[in-house]
Formats: sequence, C-alpha cells, structure tokens
Amino acid sequence: MPQRFTVRVELHGAGDAPEIYQELHEAMQNHHFSRTIKINDVTYDLPSAEYNRFGDSLSGKQVLEDAKEAAYEVWDEFSVLVTSTTENRLQYNLKKAR
Repeated sequence: MPQRFTVRVELHGAGDAPEIYQELHEAMQNHHFSRTIKINDVTYDLPSAEYNRFGDSLSGKQVLEDAKEAAYEVWDEFSVLVTSTTENRLQYNLKKAR
C-alpha cells in the first residue's frame, strides 16, 4: 500500500492574500502535490493550504524537502507540517471536488 502524506503550509505574514496562496498552490502542484484526496472512490477538496501526496517509495523527509522548496518559490517565511499514514483516511464534511 502506498504511503500517504498530508502536508500543511502556512505562509507567515501573507494573511489570507488569495493571489499569494494561488502561487503556492501552483508551486506545490509543480512539485507533485495535490489539493484533493480520494476516499472510497470519491474525490474531495482539501482545506485551504493543505496538500496531498502519495507514493510507494516516498519518505516523509523527501516530502518535507519538496514542500519547503515549493514554498520558498513564493514566500520567505513559512511553516510546513507533514503527516503520513498507510491507513485509510477519514474525513468529515469535506466538499466533493468538481
């Protein structure tokens, strides 16, 4: 079963500037992160500034480094949190992706 990672990125001092976070979303996508997850064959949008990544040979350290690299492309000061699981994910009230 592939390793699944949820990554949260906060850009310090950016407030909720949508244009800055849009740049972050694009940079994260370029580094193979997604803003959706699939649970029981249903695709859901993740909360703002959270990202998904999975793969058989990925390590948490690699995912962290990739997320840092993407964030540095758009902002100088930020925090990144990476969590991993091989278990099925659980969710409540996420919106279905369009």
